[in-house]
Amino acid sequence: MYTRWRIARPDRYEYTRIEDTPYHTSIHSTLVDTSQGKILLKTHISFSKRMKLSFSLAILIQGALGFQAPLQLGNPTARTRSRLSLSSPFSVVSPTPMKACSTQQRIWFPLNMAEEPIDVDDEKNEVEESVEENASEAKVSPEKLKGRKKRVIGGYKILVGAYGLFGAVMLGLTRTPFYSSGPLLASGISYIMIGAAENSRLSSDTYKRLNIALFEYGLVGFVAGVCMKLNILWKIACFIAIVNSIKGYGYGLKGWELGEGSAKEDLISGMKSNVKSMLKIPNIKSAGYSAATLTFVYLKFAKLAEVVKLLKTGGTYVVGTRLFSLSRLMIFTIAMFTLKDAADRDRLEGTTFVELNAMTSVSLATWAAYEKLSTPFGKLFAFFSIFSAFNGVSSVMKKNKK
Repeated sequence: MYTRWRIARPDRYEYTRIEDTPYHTSIHSTLVDTSQGKILLKTHISFSKRMKLSFSLAILIQGALGFQAPLQLGNPTARTRSRLSLSSPFSVVSPTPMKACSTQQRIWFPLNMAEEPIDVDDEKNEVEESVEENASEAKVSPEKLKGRKKRVIGGYKILVGAYGLFGAVMLGLTRTPFYSSGPLLASGISYIMIGAAENSRLSSDTYKRLNIALFEYGLVGFVAGVCMKLNILWKIACFIAIVNSIKGYGYGLKGWELGEGSAKEDLISGMKSNVKSMLKIPNIKSAGYSAATLTFVYLKFAKLAEVVKLLKTGGTYVVGTRLFSLSRLMIFTIAMFTLKDAADRDRLEGTTFVELNAMTSVSLATWAAYEKLSTPFGKLFAFFSIFSAFNGVSSVMKKNKK
């Protein structure tokens, strides 16, 4: 670190402090009017490691000009007014602001360039804007990107194991596969999301929907766990699902670099797109998945109405059991709509949809067995199970022929 006073005029002093480390450089500059005893302008500009070479070049340029003018760092093409600029990311400006001068002063250099006097307030605003622009354009280091991806993938892996374990435990305790269908489907979707994150496919609408499915399942499942006083491990698993699905959705929306993007606008746009998708039936497969989706939508809202009614009359544990069923219906609804959307686009041969067809087929089979084939819903779930299994097998056979 070193400091330096530079005289711009007899009553103007500019104090510059440079903090220099192997990884970071900061410049603090203050313009002082000694006649009035006040600060006219303060600037603070930071450099990353990648800008160190450009910074050294700027110091050499300023030295060649005899330190007649301080350096203004930023992107000259982003400025709205003409500046004395070089063909580099730096521009040279006069240290004498227009407000502080009785006459306009111009500085000429042998580079055949001239400069316009600058207003102090305008210049200060432009310096702040330039620093913000440079900060927003700074790229995230590869190590940080790898860390973000690794943590999200790790979260999905935890969900695969946790939900899979709870599904197995519930199967062992109840001896009824239906009760384990929700956790096992959540585990399967988490497995699908691992591949999506590894291949940077989280920006796809398919994986955004599946992240929303994990979020809804985790949120409602967490509340159900609290109401039913389930094991703390279940609550931890649901909490991880909530956090990791939000992160996965966010990285899908903004990228691993966390660029620009509005979740509100994306969700609204997605809802409109989903409604339009439900209104079109381009093929027979789409019709089947559309019927399944509408069935689960009906069951979901019926269960939600039951929960609202029980909040007034039922006990906490009973409400928790209904919430647990609601979480299962939520994840099934999104899974079936995801397959419907894939059928619309004739994309069922993709690995994601083959796996999703297999998962939903098995889960629906357990549901059909629980409801009994003699009941209308039992027959309906059995049909949807066979329908998903057929589409999954036919997609694999079609893919192998190519």
